[in-house]
Amino acid sequence: MSETAHPNYEGITVGYSNLNREKHYTEFGNFVEEKFCMQHEIAIRFSLEIFEIEYNNIWPERFEKLEKWLEDNDKKLERQRRKKLKKNI
Repeated sequence: MSETAHPNYEGITVGYSNLNREKHYTEFGNFVEEKFCMQHEIAIRFSLEIFEIEYNNIWPERFEKLEKWLEDNDKKLERQRRKKLKKNI
């Protein structure tokens, strides 16, 4: 996916040209989809699976810990906020 968004030399040559070594010619055109499409589908599917696993299995516990920490430190955080506000006035 990165090669499509930010192509380097190889990404440009692979995505926008077909080299025929036997006949010694290069065909230029937009071949990005035909050459990279399957990679994009696999990468997107893999990324979504990772997101789903993390969202359902890891983040609920972390958000609960964050919420607890915020509740436990609410007064301290409020004092710090007020102190900063007074400083900036």
